[in-house]
Amino acid sequence: MFAVQDVSQWVAERPETVGSKEKQWLLPTPVGSARPHLFKIGRPNTGEDWSEKVACEIAKLLDLPCAHYEFATFAGQPGVISEKFFPANASFHPANTLLSRIDDEYDGSKRFKQVRYKLFPSIAIIKGLRFRPPLEPITRLPEMATEHIFVGYLMLDALIGNTDRHHENWGAVLSVEGRVHLAPTFDHASSLGREQTDERRKERLSTRDQRITVAAYADRARSAFYGPGRDAKVMTSKEVIEVLNLAHPTATKFWADKMSEIPANEFESIFANVPPKIVSDVSAEFAVQLLAHNQGMIREVVYGR
Repeated sequence: MFAVQDVSQWVAERPETVGSKEKQWLLPTPVGSARPHLFKIGRPNTGEDWSEKVACEIAKLLDLPCAHYEFATFAGQPGVISEKFFPANASFHPANTLLSRIDDEYDGSKRFKQVRYKLFPSIAIIKGLRFRPPLEPITRLPEMATEHIFVGYLMLDALIGNTDRHHENWGAVLSVEGRVHLAPTFDHASSLGREQTDERRKERLSTRDQRITVAAYADRARSAFYGPGRDAKVMTSKEVIEVLNLAHPTATKFWADKMSEIPANEFESIFANVPPKIVSDVSAEFAVQLLAHNQGMIREVVYGR
């Protein structure tokens, strides 16, 4: 069972202003050389805490460099806590700050409805600035181009139904030596159908109406990237995989292979380790079916079956 750590005695350093959710940087006690940890409050009845933790565990199954999350409580409030994913002498630069430097029309302050936020320029900046692989965590990945690790992030999004890969939810870590590294993947709470009510989940799991099934819900998932053209719409998760499969077929197949190899009981085991007071049985059942459907979608796009 995943532990729930009480961090109420940790030292509050400062609030985190980036993002829409309430967050607080904390220093472990006794204060020493330990890095700050970000505590994210899990708002009641949102599933933000369990979806973040489960997504993290799925990323580990794939050997993706991922910020680590644990369940925690702070001053009686439940949530998740994550150690800062870069050392004190390094700095994090979200993608909006990078994209606005290469595109004079890119409004980096506009998180939503930013029609210039597109897939290819985002991947191109990783290659053009010669991003190195993430500083940490160290994974067992074979040597590959850094943009192909990012392809893995995007395919993870499609697998878990993450709809929040906006331009502040990935970026670069600049080391003290001046080297640019891709940041590990982080902030996956908008996934796994966590915003659905249990009543709605039960309906989707049992209905014969094909318009409201788990599969129908999964197929509507959208990335944060816009398609080509000024009047483009946000791309669906499936459309992202289709584009990646054409532009980066080797990397897409590599990640599709890894995702296809995960049996349903691995996902079920992750949920079985989440304390029952944090996630309901029907939430877990819904999420496992969503993951199975998205595995099938990825196989269909990449392998044609």
